This record gives sequence, structure tokens and C-alpha cells, in this order.
Amino acid sequence: FREALLPAQWAIWVTWNTTPPAILLDSPDIERVDFDKALDEVVAHRVIPPMPLSVLTSDAPYPPPTQPGIPPDFNLTAREAQDVSQRRLAQLVPGARHITQTDSGHNIMLDNPGLVSDSILEVVTAVRDGRTSLFEVAPGLTEPNTRR
Repeated sequence: FREALLPAQWAIWVTWNTTPPAILLDSPDIERVDFDKALDEVVAHRVIPPMPLSVLTSDAPYPPPTQPGIPPDFNLTAREAQDVSQRRLAQLVPGARHITQTDSGHNIMLDNPGLVSDSILEVVTAVRDGRTSLFEVAPGLTEPNTRR
């Protein structure tokens, strides 16, 4: 995700997604993420072994930011970067399914639980069947010939 943004855009995204200090004062045990550390680990382990994989990407627009100092249209920049990174993730595993029509926002599991359940069941079934992908992939291709 970070690679899909310019360094200045990444700094804005981190600010936009960091838990505000006032919330930390009220809830000091709230979960926090060190975004750079987390993504450094992703970059260091970029190879994903063959496995059944389904990537679900929300299709609803991100709401515009309300924090001072963040451009009001930054949600469009973040959305584009998210779409790029999700597509790249799906391309790392031959035979993965990338579903982009989810009829949902960020919380796909709440907005479209049937899609999430079906996707989980599809992956679990493939694992139980001993498959290393959801689809057969023609030699030289990174994506399946069929898509949902």
C-alpha cells in the first residue's frame, strides 16, 4: 500500500489513520498499529507460497477526511492506492481470486457477510481438497481465466 503513494501522501495517510491523542488518553489500551513497521515486514516477506487465496476489495468510496491539515479529497488518493495494492496482492499468488464487486465499504464482513462466508468456504474447500490455488492458471499467466 505504501508503495502506491508518494512519500508525502504516505505521511498524510499515516496522520489520517493514527489514533488521535485524545482517544489514547481516554483508552490507553486501544490497539495501535506501527504502519511503517507492519509494511516493512510485508516488503521483507513479499513472496507468498502457492495457496488458495481470495482477495476482497471494497467498492464503496472512502469518506472524505475531516481532520485539519488533511486535503479534503485525500480519500480519492487513498482509494486509488488501496485498489492498486489489493490488485498487486492478488497477483502475488497464481490462481487467486480478486473480487472487486463487493457492494460494501471497508467492513465487507458487515456489509456483505454472504460474500465473505462464500469466499472463506471456497478457500477452505480448496485447502481440504489439497489444491494450491482456487483456479487453474495457464502457463505464463498470473491470473485465472475465470473471474467472479
